[in-house]
Amino acid sequence: MLLYRREELVSDPWPHEIQGLAARLAHELDTAIIQFTREHFGRATRTDILRTTFALIDVPYGAVRRSLVAGEPPPLELDEFVAETYAVVIGRIQ
Repeated sequence: MLLYRREELVSDPWPHEIQGLAARLAHELDTAIIQFTREHFGRATRTDILRTTFALIDVPYGAVRRSLVAGEPPPLELDEFVAETYAVVIGRIQ
């Protein structure tokens, strides 16, 4: 995800074995997100799943993306920022 643009990933068909692997990994990730959501909220509504995905995937990805695109290591302070965001988005709901 960090090395290629979306257009590069969807423009040409990938080999079937890669497509199958990608589908399995996506399913495993979806299953893990739902399981985490149920364990932490006691339910897995659409909003809860979106909240979990935002906190566990979107925030960390967004935090480091700019640095990685620039070929630089992410600033160490980002760890604290991501943890604080998690506490606000997930921690306050528990």
